[in-house]
Amino acid sequence: MGRRKIQIQKIEDAKKRHVAFSKRRKGLFKKANDLSVKFEAQVGIIVFSLSGRLYQFSTSRMEEILSKYHESVDDLQNPAEPDINDLKEHAEKLQLKSRQMIGLDIENLDIKELQELESKMTWGLATMKKQKILRYEKEKMLSNQLEKLKLQEQRILKENMALHRQLVELQSIMMPGKRKHFLNDFKPKYAKSGDMGSSLHLGYAH
Repeated sequence: MGRRKIQIQKIEDAKKRHVAFSKRRKGLFKKANDLSVKFEAQVGIIVFSLSGRLYQFSTSRMEEILSKYHESVDDLQNPAEPDINDLKEHAEKLQLKSRQMIGLDIENLDIKELQELESKMTWGLATMKKQKILRYEKEKMLSNQLEKLKLQEQRILKENMALHRQLVELQSIMMPGKRKHFLNDFKPKYAKSGDMGSSLHLGYAH
């Protein structure tokens, strides 16, 4: 059978109630101390009796525990959110600095602030100039590379055209009719023997 749950009731007898309260209070404080020792927990207990007498137990200073408790409760009730006013103020400061960097709204600045502003502007201008030089050098390098590629392309086109002409000439030479004509042009020309005899014979009187 399951264990019966005992219903908790008020102790009507004042004397018995006082004795039971004292025992339970001491038992509660003992369990709180065990909880702290075994698990390194921070524990704080505050008890007021019916007569208003204060009893308390804490593993460290009660004020420290209460302060930590209030901070935790505040964090739960009011989760951290960016303050709209703080964000607005920060944005206004950034806008003011931006205007001051171009020479606006500087009437209320003292000498030190003006010197700091001048230093920032000088640094900003130097940075912009350096970036401009780097950009110019990069563009110049790209332009030179592009020009080299164009010249290389033109040279390749000329070489291709020359090779094409040579190929056409070679093909025309190697064609059957052209090939025969080519060989005849380079064949030695000798007179026939009969022709030579006639020529010699005609040269003498009979």
